[in-house]
Amino acid sequence: MNKITIQGCDITTREELYNVFHRQLGLEKLYFENLDTLRDGLMWHIPVPITVEWTHYTVCRYALGAYADQVLNVFYEVQEQLEELFTFRLKF
Repeated sequence: MNKITIQGCDITTREELYNVFHRQLGLEKLYFENLDTLRDGLMWHIPVPITVEWTHYTVCRYALGAYADQVLNVFYEVQEQLEELFTFRLKF
């Protein structure tokens, strides 16, 4: 099983978040046009099974505002849809 970690303390802009997704998940820029395309990219275009851990979420949330919450909800939706194939862990 693959595991990636999103270091929230290193993310201060949406662009930095997208770069992390690109480097660690291999998602292309077209998957960042909106939250629906991000959801599609996570569901159909990353190798599974995978565990995604988002550390220092509160730091990232402070920098990105409500957008961080929206991305968080996408992760939870993908986890619900893919069940054992996609595990998401949040660390504050």
